[in-house]
Amino acid sequence: MPEKRRTTLLTRARAFGQRANDVRVDWFRLLDHLKDEGYSLYDVAFFTEIPKSTLIGYKNGSQPRYHDGLCLVQFWAEATGNGIAEVPTVSQFSFMA
Repeated sequence: MPEKRRTTLLTRARAFGQRANDVRVDWFRLLDHLKDEGYSLYDVAFFTEIPKSTLIGYKNGSQPRYHDGLCLVQFWAEATGNGIAEVPTVSQFSFMA
């Protein structure tokens, strides 16, 4: 393989690898973890002041506004005892994202 072509392919692979590290919070799994901890959607709605219907939307794939997302992540961290850095994520390039 010519050196120039090899360098181009490596550059593209590295660029893809860096983009593949871009992840988003997996809101479905986050809310599912809260359910496993004993919190219903009603309970989460009560503690976070986010309407239950909005939480259902997040579970179905909607993305929350920044403040609502931050509030949910903080509540999840306190309820599960995990750090915020351990929040469930999914790659933005995943078919599930």
